[in-house]
Amino acid sequence: MGLADRDYIREQSGGGGFRFGGGRGPGGPRVVSFRHWSFNTWLIVINVAVFVLGALMSVAPVPVHIGDRIDSPPPDHRNPFVVRYDYARGDGSTADYLVPVIARSASGASAAGWQLPPAGYRAPVNGIIARELYEVEPDGSRLRVGYRVYRMMDPLTAFGHFSTAKAVFWWPSRFELNFGLEVWRLITFQFLHAGVMHIFFNMFGLFVFGRRVEEQLGFKRYAAFYLMCGLCGGLMYLVLSALGQAGINLPFALFASPTTPLVGASAGVFGVIMAAAYIEPNSIVQLLFPPIPLKLKWFAYGYVALALANLVVFRGQNQGGDAAHVGGAIAGAFFIRRPGLLHDFFVIFGPSKKTGTSPKAKRSKRDKEVDRILDKINREGVGGLSAREKQLLEEASRTRRER
Repeated sequence: MGLADRDYIREQSGGGGFRFGGGRGPGGPRVVSFRHWSFNTWLIVINVAVFVLGALMSVAPVPVHIGDRIDSPPPDHRNPFVVRYDYARGDGSTADYLVPVIARSASGASAAGWQLPPAGYRAPVNGIIARELYEVEPDGSRLRVGYRVYRMMDPLTAFGHFSTAKAVFWWPSRFELNFGLEVWRLITFQFLHAGVMHIFFNMFGLFVFGRRVEEQLGFKRYAAFYLMCGLCGGLMYLVLSALGQAGINLPFALFASPTTPLVGASAGVFGVIMAAAYIEPNSIVQLLFPPIPLKLKWFAYGYVALALANLVVFRGQNQGGDAAHVGGAIAGAFFIRRPGLLHDFFVIFGPSKKTGTSPKAKRSKRDKEVDRILDKINREGVGGLSAREKQLLEEASRTRRER
């Protein structure tokens, strides 16, 4: 789901994502001013903070329902899930969960059965546990009909990951329909990661490419751009998963379980890479393997082509992640060419009521942009300016001369 299973690059000529602004305290050392942080810096810091917090919270994982396994078909006239009981120990105490007695295979859990955990057992993160399901017979006896299966997740992942089941609805078994409709997960999944390498390479991608895109779009539009790319990646995953669940046999349909979790910043990162390739297509990047220089546009297009091939042709293990990658890349290529569409992204209750911008507001905005460019020249020299920034500086200079 991330940059971790690709060939990685490093920028051949400068450019990171962090900008620690600030000044000197009275008689003291230089202090960091959070007010001057770029959105790209905030993005990296927040992702790392969420990852660390999730790791700390993994000592208390929570169960997430991932499906039902029905062993004994119930009578047609009764619902097997009207009453559910926990498994009772011989000494009368109650054990809430069961654990599988054998390892799961590639084809799923074996029918060898389940057993009670030992006293004091705590299921780890990603562990599989189950609860027995019973139907109450007319004489009051209980007929076991199967198991309700759960995956243990740290609390942040449990309540923030994205899946078809959580976002829309799904059938845990042929006897039940569950509605999730938890649409906020289209945003929250973008700040969760599955491991150290997963978050490292996603943040590395933001560090290398994010700053140049934010310089082009500005703080708010870059924030909207990044989140929109991630959101579109989640929607691509959702659509292709729905096609698979509907049994539509297309090369790009996803046939994984609707409860398969999607996490990671990869969709947003793919969008950022595509945007950087549009802004500076001929900028040179240095591949780590093989160690050759490459134009940024060819790196970006090749990177997306690999994700598309894994999704459609090779159908690899990370097929769901690659669906999100392709969705994020398409969104990135679209919105970097139409940045005006991002203006109202943060307007929650409807589009902005403003029908236009006053000349005074336009001048104020232009002056702020010119000030930012002049600050950049002081820090990095004229050579650090993009073509667009040079053009804005020329236009501002011409306008002042004409006055």
